[in-house]
Amino acid sequence: TATPVHTPTGTPSDILIHGDIDCDADVDEADMLALLLFLEGFTDDPGCRFAIGELVTLGLVWGDADCDAAISLVDALWILREAGDVPFLTADGCHVLGTLIDL
Repeated sequence: TATPVHTPTGTPSDILIHGDIDCDADVDEADMLALLLFLEGFTDDPGCRFAIGELVTLGLVWGDADCDAAISLVDALWILREAGDVPFLTADGCHVLGTLIDL
């Protein structure tokens, strides 16, 4: 089986939304699905400027919703909670999901 190759398709921007994995300007179930597909080895390209797992800024890996330096099912669950407007605590030093990240 061939390894997926990242080919950016999104429009580059200097502003990103934390948790908006597919860069469509909201944090929703599609972002969770992009992470699940990545975790299953299907793709790392969510159609955004960054590939899932790519370092965006110091301390922020694209797709790492809980800022623990790893992409896991927990990140997908955090995004699902945000999409469903379920309140939860954000990890210390981590951007709140749905907030702007200025590069």
